[in-house]
Amino acid sequence: MSIRFRSQRHPRLRGLQGVAVGLAASVLLTASSMAKDEQEPPINSWFAQTMARSSAGLNVTYFWSLGAKFRAETVSAGHKIVTIVSGDTYYAYDAVTMTGVAIRRAADAIAADSSRPRPFGNEAAILLNRGAEKIREETLFGVPSVVYQLTDEGGRRVIWVTADARQLPMRIEIYDRRSGSTNYKEYYDWQTGISISEKFFEPEPAVTLRRFELDEYLGNVDNREVMGLAPILYEELLLGSSNKGGTDRTNSPR
Repeated sequence: MSIRFRSQRHPRLRGLQGVAVGLAASVLLTASSMAKDEQEPPINSWFAQTMARSSAGLNVTYFWSLGAKFRAETVSAGHKIVTIVSGDTYYAYDAVTMTGVAIRRAADAIAADSSRPRPFGNEAAILLNRGAEKIREETLFGVPSVVYQLTDEGGRRVIWVTADARQLPMRIEIYDRRSGSTNYKEYYDWQTGISISEKFFEPEPAVTLRRFELDEYLGNVDNREVMGLAPILYEELLLGSSNKGGTDRTNSPR
């Protein structure tokens, strides 16, 4: 895993070979660079990559954000699922079939945009709000980290985050008590301050989208035709505080 902060550079997307190289690379984030970053103005753009592993397989996700605007591309089982959140609309579409949905977001979700440091990578705050406790400090991949744990009737979640004020997630382990399985998710190649066009947070014109009001979409949860257009992977960005799931669904590869 590598954690990098680069200013004014576009992310270089890698394949699985690049993932392996990135995970094996030396960490470039030093204590001095973190201290320097803490003194700089708030950062408006972010990029990171994740690799999630479970008994179901592997998926790789790329994340971008510009203020409250959000884009994620998840590759799994031969399909690339694109999620875009911009203003009052949540888009999800399959870039292979070029079909998807556009859903009006809940008012709670829109209101929460201004309270988050970024639209993704906030797992530590979510777990702490649920009662997670700090269990230790350690160095992970050469970076000082803090480890938090939440145990409940559903199982156990453990998260490693950077020890600086940003608390960037580095590794997440989720044990499901019912199935006895453990899922793993690792963040790497964090970048900040990159230049991103706002048009990047718009669906491609060729995509066919079915548009829904939120209540209309939620009323179709049993409609396989509608639900099959594209999965909703980041419920908190669609539903806000009405989301009972609390975190995104990318921990388990699909």
